[in-house]
Amino acid sequence: MKIISCLFIFFISVSNIFAFSINDLEQIMVNDNINGNFNQEKIIAGFPKPVITGGQFSIKNKELLWITEKPRKSSIKINADGIFSLSSNGTWSKIQGQYDKSMFLDIVNMNFKKVNSIFDIDLSGSAKNWIMNLKPKTNIAGKIFKNIIIKGGVFVSSIEIIEENGDKTIMKFFNVSSREK
Repeated sequence: MKIISCLFIFFISVSNIFAFSINDLEQIMVNDNINGNFNQEKIIAGFPKPVITGGQFSIKNKELLWITEKPRKSSIKINADGIFSLSSNGTWSKIQGQYDKSMFLDIVNMNFKKVNSIFDIDLSGSAKNWIMNLKPKTNIAGKIFKNIIIKGGVFVSSIEIIEENGDKTIMKFFNVSSREK
């Protein structure tokens, strides 16, 4: 019995040494100067059909540009100055609202130090196939989110946002690439 206990403790210790960590993820992940396509499904509690959109995105210099092409064209950019919408005359207008742009940018840019101040981070998997589950640990985040599940490898491949009100947003990213700086 002592031998089995010792082997069990040894295997747990060895598996913890080789566990995939946030530091490992920071080393392999590309989260700036990237672009690609997305499909988004918004499931609204109480509605029978989800709202499905698709388009292109880019992240450059810590700014997210989100161009929805279907079902109707719209453009949003999020940066340190706020959240902006592209008007029909080609100018960017700041969106006024209860948005926490810094929290959103911290998640998009994988600023783990700041994300960890808002969410408990549970990371599993490997460099090629990881899953991160974010659970709110602040009252503000807890009023909005139940949890956020992010999956990926070198790039994020999907984000699932489960809101406290029962709504769910599923974003899938494809044709993602990194451009030279």
